[in-house]
Formats: sequence, C-alpha cells, structure tokens
Amino acid sequence: MNKPNLTLSQCIDKYIQDRPDLSPSTLRGYKVIKRNRFQSVMEVPVKAVRDWQAVYNADAVRLSAKTMQNTWALVKAACEHCGFALPRITALRMHRNGNKGFLSHDEILRFVCESIGQKYRIAFLLGLHSLRLSEVLALTWSGIDLEKNTISVHRSAVLDDKNHLTIRGQTKTDLSTRTIPVFIPELAVELKRRKKYHKPNERVVPVMPNTVYRAVSTFLKTHHFEQGGFHLLRHSFASLCYYLNVPVLVTCTLGGWSDYNTVYRIYTHLERAKIAQSESELTAFFAPKQTENGSKSVKIESEKSLKINAKQALSDGGSTPPISTKKALELLDFLRVYIEYS
Repeated sequence: MNKPNLTLSQCIDKYIQDRPDLSPSTLRGYKVIKRNRFQSVMEVPVKAVRDWQAVYNADAVRLSAKTMQNTWALVKAACEHCGFALPRITALRMHRNGNKGFLSHDEILRFVCESIGQKYRIAFLLGLHSLRLSEVLALTWSGIDLEKNTISVHRSAVLDDKNHLTIRGQTKTDLSTRTIPVFIPELAVELKRRKKYHKPNERVVPVMPNTVYRAVSTFLKTHHFEQGGFHLLRHSFASLCYYLNVPVLVTCTLGGWSDYNTVYRIYTHLERAKIAQSESELTAFFAPKQTENGSKSVKIESEKSLKINAKQALSDGGSTPPISTKKALELLDFLRVYIEYS
C-alpha cells in the first residue's frame, strides 16, 4: 500500500489495527464514525482533501457538537498516526439544552416513591447510588452483600461493534472500582426480595442497555421530571451529596468519578441557585416564630436536625485528598440516614 495514497478509511483501519487493546465500546464507536461520518471523503486519499473545514461543516449542520467533537478527534488522530498533518478547523461550540441534568434532593425522594412497581426499579435505584448503566448491567448477585448491605462495583458491560453485550472485568476507570453501601432502604428491600431466586453469577439486571435507557427516559417524562437518560440518575447522586455538604472530592470518591468536571458543574449550578434564594432565607431566619397563642417558639424539624448532624460530621475532614475507603463509607452512611428519615 502506497502511503501517500492512503484514504481516510484506510487511516482509520490502520489506527484501529495498531491499538489491539481498545475497549469494545470504543471500537464500536470508531466503526460507527467510519461508516457514517465524512462520507464525501472517506474513500478519498487524505492528501487529496483540500478543504477539511467544508467537510466538517457538511456534517455539523445535522449532528451535535459532541458527535462532531468525537468524529474530528478520531479523524485527526488516525491521519496523524499515518503521517498526515491536518489543518486547524473551527469546531462547533458545546451548547447545553437548558436542562440542569440531575434531580434535586426533593425530586429524588419523589422519584423513589413514584418508581414503586416499575419493572426496572432496581436499575433506577442503582443509578441513584451513582452506578453507571454499564456498571448496573454487569452487576451480578455475587456483588450484593445483604449482610453488610453493600454493592461491589468492579465490572462493566458494553456493546461491541457487532452490537453484542460484552462483560469486561474492569470498570471505566480505576477509581470507578468501589464498594458502596445501600443507602436507599427501598433498594435493600427489592434486593432482598429477589436475590434468593437467583444464582450468584446471574446478572441483577439481565437486559440490553437500550431497554433500561428507554425505561428511564419514559418514566422521567411521564412523571414530569427533568428530561434525560440513565446518566441523569447518576448525576442526581452528586446533587444529593451537595445538599448534605459532602465535599466534591469525597463525592468523586464515592461515585467513582476520575474527572471532577461533572461534579463541579452540578455543585456550581446548585451553589448559584442557593445564592439566589439566600436573601429570603436570611430574612426568614431572623423573623420571630409565633405559636398559636402568640408566644415565640423555635421548632426544630427532624429533617433540619439530620442535616445539621450531617454538616457537623462532614466538616471534620474529608475535603483534603486522599480519602480512605473507610471515611468515604462513613460519609455515605449519612446519606442513608437522611433518606431513611425523610
């Protein structure tokens, strides 16, 4: 094969061939790009393409910024791998759809209540425990310890290039391998009720990814929640941690995030909302509380008491990495207590 005459398609093939350790899901994504993107130049020699910006723009009018970002990243890497330097292009800016992308703490409580009777409720509640969909689908009953009330996350399930579900003996990142307590009582009940009917090596949620994704999306829409997919539930775990004043680094440890940007975005969004309502809260704080007979009184609700206890415990340390697994589990216990008494 004459290198100067390599086509874009051949460059992508070469790039894939020289990376035998690619995960099944990554390989699948690359083949989707090769099959569907930049089709006007896919079989054209790379050196013959004169206007890469025009090629990019042709697909950009119908595809999302995220899709175009992934497409250009592969094309550029594959061409450079084969010795071709591509020019700079003007990429689409990433725009958010206006949704916050997670449930607030009170919405989480409503979600748990209204999901009773849902076929995939276990998957829903595992998402609220910070599990990714790939982690939920790979979870077996051996990973559920009913005595310790914990979930062990150490595998992932992804689709390969033939659309077959493949179980990997590792999670997305090293930090994603973790053991977390079951802090939503309803999930513990569901797991105890079903585990006795299954073998240890059987999957807890034995379905394909799209089945759960559609079920979550339909449920959120039907029950008038924030619109999104399964990742919205995982992000909601971070919003609950924010509500209980769990430091960002601790939330990342508990949730298995190696990239803190997602958690920082959620915390920042909620912090802005908190600032916006602070004026009325300050006014209400200093306003005298009146009883029915007109005398002043102070009522401490159980929810506020729990939140204060959580604040005091969480401020003892934990904001400075690295955090131990023991400390992380202790902190997550406060989430379990809060949910149970809310």
